[in-house]
Amino acid sequence: MGIWTTVKSSPANSPIRFETETGKTLSHADLVNSIQEARHGYWYWTAPSAPEGHTQTMQASQSHDSVDRIYYGRRIMLTEDGSQVSLDYALDKPDLKQWDEDVKYAPQEGLPRYPVRTRYLKPAETAARDNPKETRPLVIHLHGLTGGSHESYVRSTIVAIREHNDVENVVLTARGCNRSPITTPQLFCALWTDDLRYYLSIVKNAQPSRRIYAVGYSLGAAILANFLGQESDVSPLSGACVVSAPWDLYVNHLTLHDSIIGHNVYEPAMAANLNRLIRNNQKVLEQNPVFKERAHAGPAPKSVWEFDDRYTAPFFGFDSVFDYYRSASPVHRLRNIRTPCLILAAEDDPVCGDAAVPYVDASRNPYTHVVSTTTGGHLGWFPLKGQRWHSKVVAKYILAMETIDTRKVHAEFSYPARRFFNGSRLVY
Repeated sequence: MGIWTTVKSSPANSPIRFETETGKTLSHADLVNSIQEARHGYWYWTAPSAPEGHTQTMQASQSHDSVDRIYYGRRIMLTEDGSQVSLDYALDKPDLKQWDEDVKYAPQEGLPRYPVRTRYLKPAETAARDNPKETRPLVIHLHGLTGGSHESYVRSTIVAIREHNDVENVVLTARGCNRSPITTPQLFCALWTDDLRYYLSIVKNAQPSRRIYAVGYSLGAAILANFLGQESDVSPLSGACVVSAPWDLYVNHLTLHDSIIGHNVYEPAMAANLNRLIRNNQKVLEQNPVFKERAHAGPAPKSVWEFDDRYTAPFFGFDSVFDYYRSASPVHRLRNIRTPCLILAAEDDPVCGDAAVPYVDASRNPYTHVVSTTTGGHLGWFPLKGQRWHSKVVAKYILAMETIDTRKVHAEFSYPARRFFNGSRLVY
């Protein structure tokens, strides 16, 4: 064994207080502390195969297809701009003979081949997702850069949530990811929160009394944190978990660039995935004049920085990659978060680093609570045995949130939000 991971809990100075179902009051810090794995000083043996950040991260990048096997039913959501966005709903384990028949169905022609253990929902199944009488909580998962519902860190969390909660889980797929085609010349980025906002509006309109939670991972965590800050006190979410977020995108860039492994392993691998996304959707993206101009500006990007400079920044109207990183860093909107939010981070995260984890900022926001670990890498947290640490903590946090009345939240002092958005338009 020899290697262990220790947990550090960093609550807000004056955390919000809830009313429980029994009429008692409970602080956000006490609620987090009710989770054994999230308590300050808790420790566990780390997997011998992944004793530190890099090995944890590399192990997290593997499929681990023999465990946490989730089957999904995919639904296509048409957005306001005419784009198609895939929603992957976690299904019960199917009869495999029936599954072989069900995968033959497709709602339209010309769709890419199915992702692993995924089929399209039939019309009756899609209608059932909009049932106004549905009372189960909904948990929305936002995957990392070019990821999807197939990622092991998503699957492990869904398995853990299912053990503790009777909820519905859905993965909101970023445009062009996980065999979800781009149908309009629009990419995604850390500040692109419109798809999440639109899906939430659909759910709340169809099922106004339903509780909704969200879990974001890596880039998905940045999108979620930005959304929480943008919506502030009008967010429709009852709670959120932000996992391995790049809180400051420029610091994130430096963390990768200044590391030998980051510069020579992580960066090229992530750039290759991004370049593949571009190639797979090139015909549609060429409808965008910015893309036509930038696509032939030189060799294919070899790093995330080069990709964001070539495509992301100009696509979203930023002056430069520096301008994009400054504007899209979710740390700027942490102050505005008015949804109970659990932030999970690892001190040895070689992708995002520990320097930008907003311990001080979060301590001044009554709605946020940071729990970090000495080891865990980027979306890793592999123990010697059993479920991954982040999966258990997220599942138990949502279970604990289900015991309180999220409509009755009390802050001990005034902490006014600053509005940076007018509707969905960035004004700062």
